[in-house]
Amino acid sequence: QAYAGLPKEARLLVEPVLHEPELLARKWLSVEYERLPFDKTDTQFFTSRDEQMRSKSEIMIAEFLHNAGVPYRYEFPLHIKGKGTFHPDFLCLNKCTGQEIIWEHFGLMDKPEYAANAMEKIALYAQNGYVLGRNFIYTMESSTMPLNSKLVKLLIETHLV
Repeated sequence: QAYAGLPKEARLLVEPVLHEPELLARKWLSVEYERLPFDKTDTQFFTSRDEQMRSKSEIMIAEFLHNAGVPYRYEFPLHIKGKGTFHPDFLCLNKCTGQEIIWEHFGLMDKPEYAANAMEKIALYAQNGYVLGRNFIYTMESSTMPLNSKLVKLLIETHLV
């Protein structure tokens, strides 16, 4: 749109840069990284694309992301000032905007120590520029309130497509 708004003379001097969403997604997904390792005691959860994950809820999120065409990196290393390297559950790419969005799923919220760590993690993300609703989203669940698939779909529709 910016290019189209230029006078004809200016357009002769400028080469527009076009990023097609699928080309951007392919380039973004081609970045290699090291995931956190799984050990023999980890539960064996796999997506329909044979990606190992740490929980059934993460598989649900991954499947919904994949079905919506949202590129993601599972447990991509991210440096957080004052804490070192974090591995958010998902680093997602909005293909339309090119924006990267962290998605954390907090699955054991009825465990007090886990819940306290989750709150600390949310605060650290905010201190490092990852703002809820802008470039950071999260879901959570407890034993009495499991992850809601309608919420997962809504978050994807609102922030990622």
